[in-house]
Amino acid sequence: MTALPFFYRLSCCRRCCLPGSRPAFFLTSFQPVKVPKRGTNIGPAASLARKVLVVLQFTCSIALIVSTIIVYQQIQCTKAERNACSK
Repeated sequence: MTALPFFYRLSCCRRCCLPGSRPAFFLTSFQPVKVPKRGTNIGPAASLARKVLVVLQFTCSIALIVSTIIVYQQIQCTKAERNACSK
């Protein structure tokens, strides 16, 4: 009976801890100070691409926020109409 919890713990460690340790060790190899400095020598084309991607990401986030507000208002309107019809 005591062997089951041991194998269960070993299985959990193998499935959870070991796969999670690989990205952790990979990310600790980065030196945060050198990463931005390395990006400045890429050139104007990469800088333009980065700026375009930032603007695109900002535009998509604003579109998602506005869409969420519109859907919320439509749901509230539908609930109000359903309550008005039942009275």
